[in-house]
Amino acid sequence: MGQDVTGRRSESQDPRAVRTRKSLVDATVRLLHDYPVADLNVSQIVKEAGVSRQVFYQHFADRDALVLAAAQELVVAAYLRFSERFRIDNDFVASVTALMDPLREHYSAVTHLLDSPIHSRLDNEVYDTMLPTMRDQLRERAGEQDPQLIDDMARFYTAGAQSVLEQGIREHDTPEHIAQRMEAVRRALIRD
Repeated sequence: MGQDVTGRRSESQDPRAVRTRKSLVDATVRLLHDYPVADLNVSQIVKEAGVSRQVFYQHFADRDALVLAAAQELVVAAYLRFSERFRIDNDFVASVTALMDPLREHYSAVTHLLDSPIHSRLDNEVYDTMLPTMRDQLRERAGEQDPQLIDDMARFYTAGAQSVLEQGIREHDTPEHIAQRMEAVRRALIRD
């Protein structure tokens, strides 16, 4: 994977720059439905987005930087919405289903992301997004437990949940079935 060197316009809030980045990200997501990351190249992406290579490199250091941006737009954004409303004891199945529903139409693209060089970075971003929420939820439930134990439980639960969700996506399970699998694990671990 390339270095983390951003293009000179990568952080610009100019409306044209924002539209161009969105166009590149959207084009990448569309291409990921049909192509593994290893088969994508900058030429395909810029053609799909309708921009030049020069414009591409003004916004992204390389293909993998754009693929990570597409993963953030597609997957991490869904987890951010999920973490804001997630409650471990309140309608867990509905929460997980709501997380997976917007991703369902993108399972092929997400699977290509999971099979790419950015997978570990994507997992880390999901993990960083969910860990504080999970820690808070477990702390509320466990009360005055050892903070290290709460932290270890949150790490264990977050990593395990991510693994089950990824497996469900790879198997093209329905959001409801994935949520039921997660609920079974939650009940076993939480002992409801």
